[in-house]
Parts: sequence; structure tokens; C-alpha cells
Amino acid sequence: MIRMKPETHGDLLRAAKADGYKRLGEWLDNVPAELVYRLSSPARLNNPSLQRLSESFCEYANEVARALDEMRLIVERNPMLDDDAENRKGFQNLRHAYDGLIRRMEELGFEM
Repeated sequence: MIRMKPETHGDLLRAAKADGYKRLGEWLDNVPAELVYRLSSPARLNNPSLQRLSESFCEYANEVARALDEMRLIVERNPMLDDDAENRKGFQNLRHAYDGLIRRMEELGFEM
């Protein structure tokens, strides 16, 4: 069983019907996960409510914090991670995303 907010269910159901499916489960079985994420992400909707955006931001922030804590443990246990080109690319992408987030928070008036 999948539990989701009614707004998300509605977004996904409309997308499924637009693709010609009568049941949401059949549609979910036949679409790429990235598409489901894009349709269910409030940040990607045309007119999301401020409350929905705020709730989603808090959820995503908590997930990111947990993921970063796990990444810290991985780096502490393997300081040679930067010897691998893919790992260096991952670190570079992470740094780029982090710098962008810090710039945006400063633009919004948060002191970092």
C-alpha cells in the first residue's frame, strides 16, 4: 500500500488519465520513476500552495540532513574516496549544489 497526500494522489491520477490509464497502479507500473517524482514534487507544480511547499521543504531538508550524515560517516571511514573519478565528480556536484543553496539562503536574508 502506498500512502500519499491527497494532492499528490490527485496530481498522479490526472497524469495517469491523461496517458489513457484508468487505474493509477497500472500507470505507476509503466512510467519511469523520474516522471512520477516530477509530477508529485510540489516545487515542480504550476501553483503549489505555500503550506505544501513549506512542508515539502522541511521533509526534503530532513532527508538531506540524514543523507549528509551518512556521507560524512562514509568519508570518515574511507579518506581515499577522492582517488576515484566518479567520487570526485560526486563531490564536485555536491559542492556545486551546496554553494547554490547557500547563495539562495543568503538572497532570502538568512545569515550563513
